[in-house]
Amino acid sequence: MNSNSWRSTRATLLASAGLLSMVAGCGGGGTTIIFEPDACQRLRSQSLGDIVLEQAHHEDARDGYPRHCLAQGHTLDGRVAFEVRMPQPEDWNSRLLVQGGGGYAGQLDPALGVYRSGADAGLLAHGYAVVTTDTGHTGNQTAEVYYQRFLDGSWGLNEPQAETDFAWRGMRAATLAAQRIVAAYEDGRSYRTYYVGCSGGGRQGLKMAERAAELFDGFVIGDPTFAFTRDMTRMHWNRTTLQVLPLPYAKVRLIERAVIGRCDALDGAADGIVSNPLACSFNPFELQCSGADAPNCLTPDEAVAAFRIYSGAQDGAGHQITFGLPASGAEACSGLCDGSVDGNGHFREGWPWWFTGGVPSGLDTGDETKIPLTLDRTFGFVLMDQFLRYLAYTPDRPDATWYQFDPANQIAGLDAAQALYDVQRVDFSDFRASGKRVLMYSGWGDALVSPLGLIDYYDRVTRASGGAAATQSMFRLFMVPGMQHCEGGKALDYFDAVTPLVRWVEDGVAPDTLRASNRYETGFVGRERDLCAYPKVSVYRGRGSFDDPASFECRAP
Repeated sequence: MNSNSWRSTRATLLASAGLLSMVAGCGGGGTTIIFEPDACQRLRSQSLGDIVLEQAHHEDARDGYPRHCLAQGHTLDGRVAFEVRMPQPEDWNSRLLVQGGGGYAGQLDPALGVYRSGADAGLLAHGYAVVTTDTGHTGNQTAEVYYQRFLDGSWGLNEPQAETDFAWRGMRAATLAAQRIVAAYEDGRSYRTYYVGCSGGGRQGLKMAERAAELFDGFVIGDPTFAFTRDMTRMHWNRTTLQVLPLPYAKVRLIERAVIGRCDALDGAADGIVSNPLACSFNPFELQCSGADAPNCLTPDEAVAAFRIYSGAQDGAGHQITFGLPASGAEACSGLCDGSVDGNGHFREGWPWWFTGGVPSGLDTGDETKIPLTLDRTFGFVLMDQFLRYLAYTPDRPDATWYQFDPANQIAGLDAAQALYDVQRVDFSDFRASGKRVLMYSGWGDALVSPLGLIDYYDRVTRASGGAAATQSMFRLFMVPGMQHCEGGKALDYFDAVTPLVRWVEDGVAPDTLRASNRYETGFVGRERDLCAYPKVSVYRGRGSFDDPASFECRAP
């Protein structure tokens, strides 16, 4: 092999390994080749502060995602793991997306920018750099049912630092790490940082707005567990109720049909969607059997169970401890939200999935088998049980069972947990001048995060931030009729919240509506409608197709 052939072969081999940096022609007929690691691989040799990169390499384009740089690492103390994916510099839109987690986290999700009720492809495919984190711990990956793996709280046993990392510090550390990595990889170009997350990820986003707002330009907050200690208190209340007053799946469906029959047409359109549950006057005792039990009525015990679920937790003296649930028309998502997973990988939720249990189809284990959805396997019970045993109290009580706790009557014992996990911030008035913006959304049919509690929180934000007009200038809430927790339900739950936020932050155009549609199995395929900024609600104009958004308008209730 002559020298020129060797140069060519060596260049080819090094280029395929990502080591060829520049080829330049020189005088005298020769070729000068400079070999060095590419920009992605060079990240491992750069000083990036208190983080350690375990790998940094390019991933080829596939599954709709472009070629990009993948970096994985952890904080210097080894506690918080993160993953960052960055488009090639020429494909980058100069935005970093911090992607929240869910449940108790404990796993490192691919940093693709996939968020519920968003686009099919993650935002990495649209030019965003994206970061995810395990928030400082690893959950139990051998649990019986797949979802229990990210609902495991045992990592919190005698680990106060891990609890603080999960509450907020891990997300802040991962954001700082990603910002350093992005700045190094993208040659120091200026950029914006946005947060997006739902459920526990929504809570994490509000905690970032509370504790690390300086790192962000805007937040998309979905169905946030902002009052997590109260959410878990209500889950315990429901479990205590249902232990002695079972509510069968068929009767939950009966309740849902009754709510739709009573309140569907209040917006002028009998279209299967209850647009404004706040205007829905429904009492489950109206369905109580006049005689023997029957499929079309509730027994006295069933009526009491439903009433307690709607009402929320009280202490022994009858004082209200938590918010309850509205009559949403999405209690069971009849025929749709049955506690299993549909062909698109979306949870079919409803009360049975969260706390009443007993769906006929059983519960997916994640390995193509099904087991009965008992009360102790419901999503809400597992969350509550792990919280009370490992995260709520000091010292922890890992050997206790759920009925040995009484949070509704021992609410003061949750003060420390409330200060750590729950969102305390209500005054966002400084966001007006800083240009930071918050776009928050929630499903009216959410059985985990009380929509009534979230509206109360937004009302408190409004009062503390200078009133309605001042608050709307930098913080807006969109309620989604019929939507369950983050997605699903009898709803138009397919919408883009990120693009309107970016336009709000960068162009100053506040979103009055979000265009929503549905692509799944709720009977509304092909329908589009605008979601209204709270407190406005969608009302039928009196003419036109229910599937046409022009047939509806946003009005003050």
